[in-house]
Amino acid sequence: MSLYVCGYVHGGKPKTKVGIARNLRQRFEGLCAASPVHLEAYRAFDVPDFAARWMEREAHRMLSPWRSHGEWFDCDRRLAIDACEIAVSFEEAAEAFWRKRLD
Repeated sequence: MSLYVCGYVHGGKPKTKVGIARNLRQRFEGLCAASPVHLEAYRAFDVPDFAARWMEREAHRMLSPWRSHGEWFDCDRRLAIDACEIAVSFEEAAEAFWRKRLD
């Protein structure tokens, strides 16, 4: 599973999307085909299936002050990537914490 960040800049204003996909290439091609503007893929993270939705929700929660609609945010790519990196690193730390205690 992939946690991804993509988006565009129109009129100097960034729009950024954070989402998850099983097939990242197919998902991005679908987004591009449906978009009236040129989309750029900014970053993708390979994440475990069991944690992908949680990571996506956490990134969305961190970005909520900039939510435009759905999974789209009025923020630049760096902010969205940072939110995803935090969600991914937190999940990895939590998994290591529990693995250490359960082994």
